[in-house]
Amino acid sequence: IDVTTYELMRKDPQLAAGLAMIKMPLMALPWRIESDNEDIAQFCEYALKIVWKTLMKSLLTAVDFGFAAHEKVWQRKEILVQSIKRSGDGDDGEKVRKKTHFKGDAVIYKEFKPMYPSSVLMKFEKDVFVGIEQTGVFGMTDKDSPQIPARKSFVFTHDKEFGNMFGRSRLKPSYKIWYWKELMYQFMMQYYERRGSPPIIVTAPPGESVDSGGTVKDNLVVALDLGASFINNSTGALPYEESGSGRENMWSVDYLLDDRRGTMFIDVINHLDAKCFLALWVPERLGERQTGGSFAETNIIVDLFLLSEKALITEIEDHVNKFILPQLVEFNFVKSKRAPAYLKMDQLDWNRRLAVKEIFIEMLRNVDTMVQAGIAPRVMPALEKMAGILEIPVEQ
Repeated sequence: IDVTTYELMRKDPQLAAGLAMIKMPLMALPWRIESDNEDIAQFCEYALKIVWKTLMKSLLTAVDFGFAAHEKVWQRKEILVQSIKRSGDGDDGEKVRKKTHFKGDAVIYKEFKPMYPSSVLMKFEKDVFVGIEQTGVFGMTDKDSPQIPARKSFVFTHDKEFGNMFGRSRLKPSYKIWYWKELMYQFMMQYYERRGSPPIIVTAPPGESVDSGGTVKDNLVVALDLGASFINNSTGALPYEESGSGRENMWSVDYLLDDRRGTMFIDVINHLDAKCFLALWVPERLGERQTGGSFAETNIIVDLFLLSEKALITEIEDHVNKFILPQLVEFNFVKSKRAPAYLKMDQLDWNRRLAVKEIFIEMLRNVDTMVQAGIAPRVMPALEKMAGILEIPVEQ
């Protein structure tokens, strides 16, 4: 499946909604940087915040196309990275303590320049990725195509299999369904077009008639001429000839009616829409107005969706930890002070989040009671880290 087809597929309303449901929760996820060296953690978090929103938006296009290629653009900048801790016992007022983690000239990311998927030509030497050649750039020949070395490249691969850096698009399993849905829409519109101008049936008595020019014609021929005149004009004239009973005109005009089959097309399209969501691993009930099914079944579907989101989060963390953070540490800290830094994102487990919240509140109550009683707790929970996960401000 080529990039042009994926572009058409992602414009489909149902697939666009499914892709948005996959991406939007991740765009809003809280994240943090962890490291054994607090200075490195604070510095990397500061540097990553500058580019995070645009990076995530571009990075998640890999869900659509299977991969997202970028050029790393660096900048030198004077920065000051500080953390602020507030404390106070009430009578003495609030105390603010600032800790400086980095001060001075830093080499940080300015942007991650995205590349259109069809313009990316990945280069390998002995199965090792060595860089990107960007082809089809406007105003440049193939000989002048930009060459981006691996060190300046960032390629996020979604669902990588067998070392294939082009990955696997989430849209790929839904291609056949999308194709049949496009055809079904065409058939449906053709059907409605025919129903908008249905065939005209003209009833005529047996025998012959004389037209205005004095020509004798069979009544069926006259009826066909009348039908054609009704199609080409908004008005027409019918002869009047009583039936044997004298109660009705034997000349009449009517539409050829058929069974109403429009709902049949709608049912098929709704079925294909549901299959599109299934192919994206998005719960069908999030996008359908239909009702039915048990609460337990819905929970299972949502849990499966959350598992697929967790897998995508893990992919993002792995790529950032391997290809983005190490260079920030290498360029800004001496070798003796370097320590690995890791991106940690929330796992979208809302039940776990609520449980942590309850445990956090209970711990605060118990610790406060023990301190007032003069008993030192044997194990002190990492309340500050828990508060950070829950985005709850705490005082030191």
